Amino acid sequence: MKTSKLTRLLAFFLALLCCVGSIVVIGSASAPEPAPEPETDEEAREAASSITKMQEYLEAISYSEYYDAYRSKNPGTANVSVDLTVPFQSAENIGKYAPFSASPLASALTDEQRRALGIRYDAKGSRLVSDMTDAELENLGLASCFSDGLRDQAVYLSESGSVSFPVNVPSDGLYYIAIDYLTVPGTVNSVQRKLYINDSVPFSEASYLVFSKNWEYRYEVDDETGKAFTRDLNGNDIQPELVQVNDWQTYVCSDSSGYVNGYFFFYLPAGNSVLTFEAEREAVIFGKIEVLAATNDSPFRAPTMAQYLEKVAQYPNGTTKVSKDAKTVIEAEKPDRVSDNSVFMTSDRSSAINSPSSAKSQLFNVIGAESYNTVGQWAAYDFTVPEDGLYSVAMRYQHSALQGMFTCRTIRRWSENRDPAAGVVYGEGDGVISR
Repeated sequence: MKTSKLTRLLAFFLALLCCVGSIVVIGSASAPEPAPEPETDEEAREAASSITKMQEYLEAISYSEYYDAYRSKNPGTANVSVDLTVPFQSAENIGKYAPFSASPLASALTDEQRRALGIRYDAKGSRLVSDMTDAELENLGLASCFSDGLRDQAVYLSESGSVSFPVNVPSDGLYYIAIDYLTVPGTVNSVQRKLYINDSVPFSEASYLVFSKNWEYRYEVDDETGKAFTRDLNGNDIQPELVQVNDWQTYVCSDSSGYVNGYFFFYLPAGNSVLTFEAEREAVIFGKIEVLAATNDSPFRAPTMAQYLEKVAQYPNGTTKVSKDAKTVIEAEKPDRVSDNSVFMTSDRSSAINSPSSAKSQLFNVIGAESYNTVGQWAAYDFTVPEDGLYSVAMRYQHSALQGMFTCRTIRRWSENRDPAAGVVYGEGDGVISR
């Protein structure tokens, strides 16, 4: 009997513990949550900005719709260069986006304006360092990073904010927008800007204009080809050093997703318009902005094969096929420059024809696969040919990623072969896209 009572007492005690535990759990579950901390002004502005950007993107028409609406319009009648110094002539912008060269800024302001802003210049018209803002000092510090010097009107645009440039075109019409730019050393990300024309995004694709960076492989010197890979103790190739190169490049506004072939044209009314570039990612330096008439003979409009042959007919041997011995082999695994640091060479042993090849060592003999499959990526090769004339271009490739799909690559050419007498630059696209 005592055992039975003890058992019942223990069972009652355990049941009581279970009930108390449940009450505690229920009580804690129903306790009111602490009130969220109020947003700061900066967080509220960022949230509002994100919502505004999303609304702008959703409300903007596509380039296809924009193209259909304006394709019947006439091309512009003249090319116009944008004055990059104009935005920096107002008091609110001085020091925010400063030109590298002080002379355009100095000449833009009167003595009275300088005194009102507290700006002093030396006898040569250069801004005194003691009066410069942190942003301007940063600009001058960046100047030492570039080998070819800075242009008089080059402007540094930070990784946030926006800047507006006025432009005046003589007639209504369709125009291309070309920008000479210089990337800022630092991160591996490409530069991205959103374009507004007269305070509105013309079409959704203009919300993400991507300016690629320039990366250069540093190879060992080889007497035969000029480029060679360093090898480890086991004879395996070692990937060469990849460094960011800060050279001037020309970007013509185009679709970074690859769905639109060619360059965007923009309809501009006669008279004054405003181009606004809003930072989405990375700082950048603009050296020149040109608004170019979208005429049929524009260098930014790709010619047909017949038009191309007609053009090159004026050059020596322009319509002559070269001899069979005039052959140049370019090893794809040795690009001189690439668009980003994820484009690299690799080894493939699936075929003995791949060159070079080895049964015991890993030798680089291809480029591509997962490292070269994103729209907008590019690889550039420097090469020479033995004689003038027409060449065929043949490539050996393998495509096995997506069965039933085809692969697309755009080929652009840049030539440094000049005719000293006529000053002619050979090569389609010369002076348009350097790589």
